Amino acid sequence: MTFPLLTVTVLVPIAGALLAGRAVDRAEARRIGIRSLGAAGITGLAALALFEPAAMGPQLLEASPRIPWLLCRWALAVDGLSVVLLPVVALLAAAVLVAAPRADLGPAGVRALLL
Repeated sequence: MTFPLLTVTVLVPIAGALLAGRAVDRAEARRIGIRSLGAAGITGLAALALFEPAAMGPQLLEASPRIPWLLCRWALAVDGLSVVLLPVVALLAAAVLVAAPRADLGPAGVRALLL
């Protein structure tokens, strides 16, 4: 079994949003947001490195068996365009968080940016 790279890329910002919502002050919420988006950017860069442009169709496919209590299945894959956008979006959002005025961005704003 391979490491679920795409699943981690999706779930890290969601976990960061949950943690940022519980932050006690703005600075802690920003730190949590920057770290979680940085981690998502790194996993996105890893997915980009593992992508093989010569291969046809979706790659890095991750699928789970049926989740009974949600009545659904989890399946992720990337193609040539989406694999490039994974690190770009994560790192761009991290740059917005770094450049945002500290007084204007509280835990709720960080949570909204992460989601």
